[in-house]
Amino acid sequence: MSISKYIPPLDKVSQEVIAVLIATVVAAWVISQHPRLQKLVRGNSVPSPLDY
Repeated sequence: MSISKYIPPLDKVSQEVIAVLIATVVAAWVISQHPRLQKLVRGNSVPSPLDY
């Protein structure tokens, strides 16, 4: 039994990594453009030790 049967090819992994990175950047940009979304995200985040 070869483990390589369970690991997807490099091009598929790369495609998923790029898709996740683009989605993250787009979501961050959309949130930064709308104050209501910023308030929603900040209000539902786990408190950080850096929060005053």
